[in-house]
Amino acid sequence: MSLLLTVIPSSAQDEQWNERIQQLSTVYSSHAEYRLGPGDLIEVELFEIEDYEHELRVNARGLVRIPLLGNVDVAGMTPSELEDNLYNLFSQNLIRDPQVSVLVKDYRSQTIFVLGAVKDPGQYQITHKLGLIDALAMAGGLDLERCSDHAFVQSRGNDPSSDSAPAETKKMEVNLKTLLSGEDPSLNIPLGGGDVVNVPERVVQLFYVIGEVNRPGAFEMPVEEKLFLTQGLAWAGGPMKTAKLGKGILVRYAENDRLEIPIDVEDILKGELPDKQIHANDVIFIPGSTAKSIGYGLLGVIPGTISGAIVYNPLRR
Repeated sequence: MSLLLTVIPSSAQDEQWNERIQQLSTVYSSHAEYRLGPGDLIEVELFEIEDYEHELRVNARGLVRIPLLGNVDVAGMTPSELEDNLYNLFSQNLIRDPQVSVLVKDYRSQTIFVLGAVKDPGQYQITHKLGLIDALAMAGGLDLERCSDHAFVQSRGNDPSSDSAPAETKKMEVNLKTLLSGEDPSLNIPLGGGDVVNVPERVVQLFYVIGEVNRPGAFEMPVEEKLFLTQGLAWAGGPMKTAKLGKGILVRYAENDRLEIPIDVEDILKGELPDKQIHANDVIFIPGSTAKSIGYGLLGVIPGTISGAIVYNPLRR
């Protein structure tokens, strides 16, 4: 008897997750237009006046001293909004229908870190307030082969659009499925300079089905769902015609103990006995005329023998 193995990632890593990240993120949309704040260097050009082209630094109070106008509050404005504001100011006092251009020459960029099971982990420069979904988008999305179903955010409370002192560092755990469903917008935690996003790799827990079944092997436990004996047998392709369903054995490892529990699969299938819940590292053995000797031998070495094996997971969508 051989153990047939293949690669199928966990169902918790829904293939639509990265599509949802792209849909929900504002990183590449017009909604993410940069908003000015302390430290920015802008260039203001007024076409009606020769040589009126000035590079100006936004001060700590969000003000810029603009020639002919004096101090102008620009904090929180987008460049296009500032152009409209300057148009009105110049129109009121100096020039009819002025043409004004505002360019950002130097952003007050800050660094965030996106680590773990994402496609492109590393450090990223942000120039305005972004959320957790935006950070995942900047890192290319989730590595669906490896990622768990949650992310950790370590936030210092910094806000690129604010000149206030950072708050105390907070560590938060976010369920990715809930985040990407859009059900709770508060989970899209705002990020600032120095914040760290970590998507840990999922911990794979296995159970095993051996003996007279059509596809014996190692199987991945479902995430946040209960698994029962009949379902485990179905994943293994069901029993073969030669299987002795009334003489099954469930091997369970609990701390330092190894228990062999008799299971009458035939009566369970008939509904005469309750289905049995499967735990991580359980071994389901269905004996038969051809698998008896090999199967009993494997009971003594599983899960150690194939604990590093590639596994099935039929729940992939």
